[in-house]
Amino acid sequence: MNRKTFFDKIRKSLFHGSISQEQVDHISSILDAWDRGYSADDPRWLAYALATAYHETDRFRQLRERGGRSYFNKYEPGTRIGKRLWNTLKGDGWRFRGAGYSMLTGRRNFRLLGHMIGVDLVANPEAALEPRNAARILLDGMKRGVFTGKKFSDYIHPGGKADYVRARRIINGNDRAGLIAGYARKFATAIRAAMKEERPHVASLTPPEGEEMKPAPDPEPAKKPVTRSTSVGNGVAGLSAAVVAAFNGFADWKIAAIVAGGAAIVIVTLLILRFKRGDLEWRLL
Repeated sequence: MNRKTFFDKIRKSLFHGSISQEQVDHISSILDAWDRGYSADDPRWLAYALATAYHETDRFRQLRERGGRSYFNKYEPGTRIGKRLWNTLKGDGWRFRGAGYSMLTGRRNFRLLGHMIGVDLVANPEAALEPRNAARILLDGMKRGVFTGKKFSDYIHPGGKADYVRARRIINGNDRAGLIAGYARKFATAIRAAMKEERPHVASLTPPEGEEMKPAPDPEPAKKPVTRSTSVGNGVAGLSAAVVAAFNGFADWKIAAIVAGGAAIVIVTLLILRFKRGDLEWRLL
């Protein structure tokens, strides 16, 4: 896609006319990951992924779930949420708190998504904050249904209508589903404009209706100008050349003079004969 067009569109529709370089960099990380591994998929998936990240990170300004350490006690082993997240060791609530563009949470998701992208996120949870990893976690998790068992293709079908509202179930049930759907539509509008801008114009080779395309005629070969000789001009020119050659060929000027004189007699004789025959073209053979 044409990224300038894309960013121009979302700057106005989603960032109130002003977007920071940090925000551009985070969004670009998701676009780069999409280009590397998902560009053959439905671009509306990208729109919903961007909308999700936009919401979860407070417009790409916060890649960590907010709250003091005690706030995450609700994620500790033995709690209802902790059990669902497979948190098994004390401190897992804080260690595996929300991180990245999807706000990846819990030992289970850190382990599964880390395995999927080839990074040990259980041993190094901070790696989930790296933009390249965070982008792959977001796209892989939503495409494969790792977060909740729901995935892109459950709600956004190629060639069909996109159910952006229910698509929230891919990440977090119905929480702010309508709000995020609105973001998705704006991202989708920007993506469509950027993709349209990127396609080069190709002139149509189809003839107008009712007309047949015919090959262009071969160009006619250039005609050589026809030159008609005048008897005196050609004859004199030829004999003059002979006279010049004679002078150049003989070292003795007396011999050259005899040759030149003989040539002159021949010219005069031929002219007289052709004139008597009435040959008006005066051709010398």
